[in-house]
Amino acid sequence: MLQATENETNEPHTSQAAYPNAHRLLRALGYQTSQRGVQLDVDGVQYILTPGIHQKDFWHGTHRNPRMFFSWFKNRRRRKLLAEPFPETWQSTLEHQVGHYAVLPESDQARLRDIVRILVAEKEWEGCRGLELTDEIRVTIAAMAAVLVIGFDDFYFEQVQTILVYPNEYVVKEERALAGGATLEEESDRLGEAHYRGPVILSWAEIRHNALEPGHGQNLVFHEFAHQLDMLNGAIDGTPVLPDVDLAQRWARIMDREYRRLRQAERHGRETLLDPYGASEPAEFFAVATECFFDAPRAMHAEYPELYDLFRDYYKQDPAGWLAFER
Repeated sequence: MLQATENETNEPHTSQAAYPNAHRLLRALGYQTSQRGVQLDVDGVQYILTPGIHQKDFWHGTHRNPRMFFSWFKNRRRRKLLAEPFPETWQSTLEHQVGHYAVLPESDQARLRDIVRILVAEKEWEGCRGLELTDEIRVTIAAMAAVLVIGFDDFYFEQVQTILVYPNEYVVKEERALAGGATLEEESDRLGEAHYRGPVILSWAEIRHNALEPGHGQNLVFHEFAHQLDMLNGAIDGTPVLPDVDLAQRWARIMDREYRRLRQAERHGRETLLDPYGASEPAEFFAVATECFFDAPRAMHAEYPELYDLFRDYYKQDPAGWLAFER
């Protein structure tokens, strides 16, 4: 157990044991370690967490759950990160490259900046097919993802570990089963993908267009990160984690009705505000509706009022009240 009392000699306080691999985990988080253990400085008080603590020690005393223990360090690092000035070049990117930023209320702009800082710092960002990742790319993508969760408390897509960025669309090879056990290999062009617990894969060319020209009801980052919200309950079925029974009941009723409505319109070739791709399955309907909610909210409110209200209550945001760039 990690003790938290300062002795008179100001020597580091040493606990009796730690997870055998605790020092490795904390080193990965950026803390200094030595043969004696993990060296911590908390508000001027030094501690050493030594290897050898038994797992049961985390279930007694102050830290009853190892997740709580490591969450404490993560939250402290985030507080230190957010205490630093927001980079001027990042601010310029938000103001000139991300159309949604300028129309957000000031309080939401501040919240978005905090989320951007954390997403850029904590995710693994990789450029693919020769793309050199820049702060402009990272900040733009992080800002788009942040728009979705401004209304959530302390949520930073923790389940997403890696974000892969291609310069343009990319090709994926797939195998399709045929009769008799044979398979056919096909290639398909894609702009993005979302996988359970990451990675998220994105096309920078599409993102840049979405960021500079909002208001069309389509946004790749909104779409793929909506899938990540959908997956939080372990399934991808168009139903994310919902906070209460009332919203869950409304969700089942309204989403089913509007999904069927879109499918019928797609079968008859009728033009719709929602992307017809949403008619392919409930998970895609949720992602497509999320795009429309944040990118064409006034049109969505006019054409799908109950669906709009449902998303307003889920995302805890009312973009129809502040977005002013719809086409």
